[in-house]
Amino acid sequence: MWVEIAVVLCPALTRGGLTFGCHRRLASARSRSRARCQWHPFLLLLLIAGCSCGREAGEPQKVEDYGKLPGLEATRDPVLIDEYARVKEQGGTPEQLDDTDVKDIDNAAAVLIGQIAKGRIDPLLDHVESLFPPGEFVFDAKTMQHAAALVRQWDEQRRAVREALARPECDLGIEYTAGYAADVKIVDIVRILARLEAFAIAEHLADNHLKSAIDTLDIYFRLVDCLAQSPHLDARLHAAYLRTDGFRILAAIVTRPSIDRSQVERLYKIVQRQLDNWPEDARAWIGERALGLHAYEMVRDGKVLDLMTVEEMEAFEKDKLDKSLVANTRQTVDADEAFYMQAMRQVIESCEKPYHERQKILKQINLELQKRWDSPEYPVVAGRLLLKDLERAQLVQARDRANAEAWALALTAALGAPPPEFKLSPVTGKPYRVQRKEDRIEVSGIGDAAGKQIPVWVPVMNGL
Repeated sequence: MWVEIAVVLCPALTRGGLTFGCHRRLASARSRSRARCQWHPFLLLLLIAGCSCGREAGEPQKVEDYGKLPGLEATRDPVLIDEYARVKEQGGTPEQLDDTDVKDIDNAAAVLIGQIAKGRIDPLLDHVESLFPPGEFVFDAKTMQHAAALVRQWDEQRRAVREALARPECDLGIEYTAGYAADVKIVDIVRILARLEAFAIAEHLADNHLKSAIDTLDIYFRLVDCLAQSPHLDARLHAAYLRTDGFRILAAIVTRPSIDRSQVERLYKIVQRQLDNWPEDARAWIGERALGLHAYEMVRDGKVLDLMTVEEMEAFEKDKLDKSLVANTRQTVDADEAFYMQAMRQVIESCEKPYHERQKILKQINLELQKRWDSPEYPVVAGRLLLKDLERAQLVQARDRANAEAWALALTAALGAPPPEFKLSPVTGKPYRVQRKEDRIEVSGIGDAAGKQIPVWVPVMNGL
């Protein structure tokens, strides 16, 4: 029996969290803290240059107050006025995104968030991530023992999750008016719950209970959907990370010698449901822009340092970026924000096209930043904090979609069913290649960050 199964992984996503910096909270939960006026040498130089670390007078402003965007409301800059009008028309301000009418009784997330005490989230997340296999979905005996113990320990919570996912909505309840300071622990909770379901699948596979494994995989992907549907970039990208692992689990199931046609059909329906419910890419970027607008209100209040990690401060120092540019962000905030809002409008509008057609716009934004690098007009907040690795984050979304499409193509071909309508990879713009090789179907032409074509394999069902 052939055993090598290749799936499209996400090199930009690493175990335990997301490594790139387009989003202020892409790092794992352990590294989400802000610098907040730590006595870093670079920070001291900024203070000497006149950078404020907080309000000049009066009581500190509540972080939620920045979500009302008082600076944008009062601006006389014609570019900002125009862009802000478009944001409001799109329903993309922090207050508009917070204004949902989802009732708790209809909201799965209202149940999910109560399953793990806040004090246990970080250590438990570390633990479940350490147990999840980095390659094929195969556990050694010792790891399987630990994973199975966790499944038993959290069995009551898993039953509650199953009941919750029958609800029609899954609003994570992230407060956009709190900006990057918002509590996003729900994202980590869903990650933990998904890992527990994965461990349960491993147990079912060890006992060759394929029906139970597939039923549990369905729950796993429903948890992924909870993150993917959120207009929050952190949640959306973690959904891509979990879905990639979910397809590794699917590969482990579909290649079992005892699998039958009806079970492969069920797997296809699980994949197709995700494609049917696929969120628009723009949704996450509208949410990300709202957080960016909140960040600019903090900059207006002299709190640019609260937006920076120690690592970012060190990067500024290493790149020898003119410290006066950083210190003067309060004075140049309107021009900086105008650049950001125009860039984000282009990004959001480009989401109507597949990724391979967006690249021209994304590269133009990077080129504009490079042109201004050595000038006083360089938008420090946009270029160094909010638009970092913009193209890589977009690529993750595209490869997430391509991965799902490839599995749908492979499963339908293995069943001898009519193929889905999509033919081109959103990553490359080139056709997927579906080939039969003896007792298996291979789908290639998916595309990844390194330009490699990693195929998806599915065994052909009997009778074909």
